[in-house]
Amino acid sequence: AILVVGKPLKEYKETINNTNYEVLEYYACALYFDKGVLVFTKTKNSAVADPLLLALKSVDEAVKADTKNDAGKRILESYVDLNKRLRASGLNYYFGGDMQNAATYFSAAADCAARPTVGNVDSMMTYYAGFALLNLGKHKEAAEYFKRSIAISYFGDKDGIVFRNLSACYQAINDKANAEAALVDGFKRFPSSQILLLEMINFFLNNREDASSVLPYLHKAQANE
Repeated sequence: AILVVGKPLKEYKETINNTNYEVLEYYACALYFDKGVLVFTKTKNSAVADPLLLALKSVDEAVKADTKNDAGKRILESYVDLNKRLRASGLNYYFGGDMQNAATYFSAAADCAARPTVGNVDSMMTYYAGFALLNLGKHKEAAEYFKRSIAISYFGDKDGIVFRNLSACYQAINDKANAEAALVDGFKRFPSSQILLLEMINFFLNNREDASSVLPYLHKAQANE
């Protein structure tokens, strides 16, 4: 790395999320390496705060001004390019342990792709926007992204974990009816998911007055052992 970008101002080690990184610090950025592989960067001394978010706002303004669609192609290209850059920044913040900015950029990337001018979906960013917001305790906002993720058939993994996450959002705001509905919907779609099965058992045991409602799920869990 030193051969590529020159001698750093400082070299040190830093632990983030239980990973020990070797850090090369320069005037404009710090590079974080794990076993010689660059994992993420941190920008320093930037003249403009959040330039990608400002660029997104500028393109939105251009859409409003372009009443005759003269710049439609350039605007579409700008949105597509910004989606890629917002994605990359979100992942960079995520790997750097900055969940707040990760959520901001994941949601911006998802919303950028969903602009009417683009008419696309960024399924991965839609799900991860919800995931980051859930980790920040922003349950109502997270639920909206998880619902969008389900609507476009992006379920997080082969076990349909998005339904567990959506249920967790509703449980956090004491919406037990929707919390249960999310788990039931998920289990119907992923009947072999042990994760959803155990979540349903725990939910019913803790929230249903009639304990017998959990018996079919307990029998299924025993059958899967």
